[in-house]
Amino acid sequence: MADMMRMSGSGGAIGGFQRDKLGSPSTGSEDGGGIDLGDIAQELDQDEFDGPTTLNGDRPAITAPPESEWYHGRLDRFSAEQRLKSASRLGSYLVRESDRKPGSYVLSYSGRTGINHFRITAVCGDFYIGGRQFFSLSDLVGYYTSCSDL
Repeated sequence: MADMMRMSGSGGAIGGFQRDKLGSPSTGSEDGGGIDLGDIAQELDQDEFDGPTTLNGDRPAITAPPESEWYHGRLDRFSAEQRLKSASRLGSYLVRESDRKPGSYVLSYSGRTGINHFRITAVCGDFYIGGRQFFSLSDLVGYYTSCSDL
């Protein structure tokens, strides 16, 4: 599984997420680049994001790591990159509130191709990234932590 950013002090969980009820699901990156989560799957040598199964074909329950390990509150892009660089580990990631679009979120990920930023779109209380829908940020992080080694 991927290493999560564990920051003490300024990092940590912030309760009461603001949810942007406007906009539509997007698979674009925060910086407008064409990288999507499918590219990360290839980078991680996985064919798809269907997730792990047990020997008998059952899917285990997916749970996210504690929010305090991955949610860093309102954080600008540069600061997110500095935190990921200081971790010095491929696969490290964090979720932050966008400094350019308050109420919307960004998944910042350190991979083999560098640090990438993926917009998480919030629509009517649901969260979208890479074409998938999640009911909460914790569900999103749990899915990609458990199912894609993100």
